[in-house]
Amino acid sequence: VAGYTVSRLVSGSLTQVGSVTGTTFTEAVADGSWLYLVSARDAAGNLSDAGSVTVTVASTLVQVVRATADTWVNSSAPTKNYGSSNALTTRGTAATVSYLKFAMPAAPVGRTLATVVLSFRTTTSSGAGATTPQYVRITSDAWTERTVTWNAKPSYTGTLVGTLGAAPAVSTTYRVGLVASTLLAARSAAGNVNVALVSSGSDLMTFASSE
Repeated sequence: VAGYTVSRLVSGSLTQVGSVTGTTFTEAVADGSWLYLVSARDAAGNLSDAGSVTVTVASTLVQVVRATADTWVNSSAPTKNYGSSNALTTRGTAATVSYLKFAMPAAPVGRTLATVVLSFRTTTSSGAGATTPQYVRITSDAWTERTVTWNAKPSYTGTLVGTLGAAPAVSTTYRVGLVASTLLAARSAAGNVNVALVSSGSDLMTFASSE
């Protein structure tokens, strides 16, 4: 084999779109399904019978999913609920932990979840930012925004799915890349993904809630 001839079916007509000596061919095409045929050729120009494959091309789809519930719990007020608060907080000591619940939709047909980014914004209050790392961990679906307290909180020591080194500025949006496969595996029977935002330091971070 000296190389390969690549053809593509376009509007019912077979068109040669490439000739390569290796086993890789790349071209830019519009979204849709494309039928390719590949023939091997020898040094004398003889072609083999064509092998075929159908390739489906889809541009990246970005979907914004907002929290359906969010709250925080406070070790200094172990029986108090903060579900109606317009801000969430994290701090390692004295401990405060924020919880967020997302209704994660199923991926559209033919697509897979490739990337997940958690986005949040610090409030305008002085000192709202934090220089200590923020950790995003999987937690359970066993909490509700208006009832959870420190004494009745789900675990916040679950699988780590993302880390933000620091969020020092006020009124600033920060984004944390999360492990998509782990989030999918943690999706509850109700279709929810629950995460806890945790800090290990004493620096208090305050960010906006859905309220």
